Amino acid sequence: MDLDGKPRPLNIDRALENLRFDRKGARIAQEFVSHPVELSHGDDWRLVHLPTHNQQFYDVCRFEFDTEIESHTAGSPQVLSLVEGSSVIVETKSGMSQQFSYAESL
Repeated sequence: MDLDGKPRPLNIDRALENLRFDRKGARIAQEFVSHPVELSHGDDWRLVHLPTHNQQFYDVCRFEFDTEIESHTAGSPQVLSLVEGSSVIVETKSGMSQQFSYAESL
């Protein structure tokens, strides 16, 4: 619906231009489904790489841990999201500390 509550016209030609009919079958499992790879681990943690499609401009890694982890960003920007558990405290090398709850991002 548009801002006046009226149905918007469908642009079928534009929709068809965006369909990729070659993306089907085994190619989907090979190129578009992430296949997690463990990069490193410790006593109660592990770092898992979740590869994205090669046309994406970002990368995804997941920390799975029970107590605490230490990570070095090497100056790279990070987006962190707590997707399991009730809360986590994030501390920086410069001494800043903040608590984040489930489903919050920083």
